[in-house]
Amino acid sequence: HLLFYSATLPFLSAFHATFDLMAFSIDHLHPRYALTASALFLGGWAVQLGFWTQCDLPENLDTATTCMQTYIQRNPRGGPDLLGISEGLARSKVALGFVAVLLYIIYVAVAAAAVHTERKQAVVAASRRPNENEYEMSEA
Repeated sequence: HLLFYSATLPFLSAFHATFDLMAFSIDHLHPRYALTASALFLGGWAVQLGFWTQCDLPENLDTATTCMQTYIQRNPRGGPDLLGISEGLARSKVALGFVAVLLYIIYVAVAAAAVHTERKQAVVAASRRPNENEYEMSEA
């Protein structure tokens, strides 16, 4: 359970980043896909960061009654950490979460700008097309 809890989102994010980089390199990354996917991952990372911050840090373990960590065996040496999870690892996960949230905020902003640019280009392209009614009137 702990591996699923700790590793799923980082692995999915790594796959997502690899896929997006490959699609971008061959010019097949659609801005609307990038915006949708990055917004979903931003939401996922925000939730994951909330869990990691509330449930994994030693100073929150005694008050976090809704976390699965309260059901995991405590360190028998009497330390503040859980069995097999050091305080350094817990703090590293929280730091990773903050970095991921920051990067996905930037990704959402860039993708939103790309969608905006795409829409502006579509409007400009539509305004440059000759109006069919004007063409028919000029022939008459």
